[in-house]
Amino acid sequence: MHEEVFIKFNNPNNEAVTLRVFDAKGRRVKELKGLNNDLIFIDGSSLGSGLYIFLIEFTSSRLISGKFIGLAN
Repeated sequence: MHEEVFIKFNNPNNEAVTLRVFDAKGRRVKELKGLNNDLIFIDGSSLGSGLYIFLIEFTSSRLISGKFIGLAN
């Protein structure tokens, strides 16, 4: 799979965030810590086909969640 996923979100205070990605069975498949911008790039080459849920946690405890679909070649 050669998929790139970009997640854009509102981060006006440039808070540090942690991104967690889970597969459809609820297993954590990726975690990125200490990010402090409003655009996150995920290299999907290590992910297979399927539905993925992401959770962005801010240092202020604010949460953003979403989903994307991974497509294998």
